[in-house]
Amino acid sequence: MFTQNQIRQMFVANAYSTTAAEGNISVSKKGTDYKIVHYGKDGLPTIVHIPEDHILYTKAVAAAQMKYTSRASLITLNSNYLVDTNNDSTGDSLVSGQDYILNVRINGLYWDSDEVWGHKYGAVHATYGMSPSNFYIKMALSLAKNLSRDVAPMLKVYVTTSTSSFVYSGSGQTVFEVTADTAESSLTTGTYVGIIIDEVEQPWRLGVMPQHPVEFIANPSTILFSGEEVTWGTSKKIAGNLIIQNSKKIADMEYFYHANRGDYNREAAWPNNWAAAYLANSNAQYGYDVVEIHWYWDGANHAVQKSEKDITIAFPAASGTGECDNFITAWNNLNGVEIEEIDRD
Repeated sequence: MFTQNQIRQMFVANAYSTTAAEGNISVSKKGTDYKIVHYGKDGLPTIVHIPEDHILYTKAVAAAQMKYTSRASLITLNSNYLVDTNNDSTGDSLVSGQDYILNVRINGLYWDSDEVWGHKYGAVHATYGMSPSNFYIKMALSLAKNLSRDVAPMLKVYVTTSTSSFVYSGSGQTVFEVTADTAESSLTTGTYVGIIIDEVEQPWRLGVMPQHPVEFIANPSTILFSGEEVTWGTSKKIAGNLIIQNSKKIADMEYFYHANRGDYNREAAWPNNWAAAYLANSNAQYGYDVVEIHWYWDGANHAVQKSEKDITIAFPAASGTGECDNFITAWNNLNGVEIEEIDRD
């Protein structure tokens, strides 16, 4: 669900071009009016005239600034509550006989509502001399098996050999995924110093099922240490390994705002409706750069009050500059209200 001030028209443009072809968009000027021409899925043009002195503001946002990076949690033991079994005045093992429980509280686990939370657990019964590295392996396996029972996975579990450098593959790898099928004997890459819990990309359907992030909180339980009840570990939020471009969000926006062209109830008459044709690629590799033009219309007599409007144009991003840059250059060359060059830093 999206919102709008009064009305917003959204166009997905594959290229800046004056050629009459699907997905092309161009801008020119007639007097003091900007003329935007966009060719839709059917190749027919949509033309918008915007008086220069009616433009309130413009802006451009790079796709890279709209991508989503998952929020992961790093779970580590509290070194103050480890037992010294080597007689070197340094804690090196867990408290024998204690049950270490990791509670992962997930928002909307079985129902898409902020008022519904579900819980997943990992549990390890500590034995004499159990090292922290061995503990992380067992806890990760326990939690992974608990999470595997759901039809639609929401979280992934990893063990890590570093708490500062997170490399998930290739040379210098420090993070290793643990699944319900992982054999404990296969986890032999160095000494593990923590567990990472990260999001899984969630299902999506155009206009029906938006793609939400997975909101979760990982809480270590309490144990008895020297007669005191203490929390055995800490949970720290870190940047995850999952990066989601804004491609699906743009596709949803195109679906939603396309309704402003005569289908306000969005296919309410189905199957006796006119099917809309969309241009957004929900799997666009680099996402979409976006240009926003906020302006108003007013008229004579009783129509003098400003009627605010928005034009949103989405261009497929590239590894460097893209079609959005070409549009901005063409617009600015018309010597009117400028659009600032897109910031790709």
